Amino acid sequence: MIQSELVTRLAAQNPHLLTKEAEAVPDTILEGIAEALAVGDRIELRDFGTFSIRDRDARTEFDAAFDVLSGPEESAGRADWDDPKERVIVL
Repeated sequence: MIQSELVTRLAAQNPHLLTKEAEAVPDTILEGIAEALAVGDRIELRDFGTFSIRDRDARTEFDAAFDVLSGPEESAGRADWDDPKERVIVL
């Protein structure tokens, strides 16, 4: 499902929302996730996965100029080993 499909479905299921308000919902959620990761919080999306930022040593053979790297870390959720058809977002 792409963002425009999600916005269309949100607007259809919530007739009290204006289209602009429905468009803001996915952006607001993603901004919240990004802000939480930026301050070091852990994000868990049920049946999808867990996300966090982990500090790790740099690969000296590639990144000799950096001492420590921070990057996203993902832990697979249930949907990663089940039927791929179950990965569809249903609202």
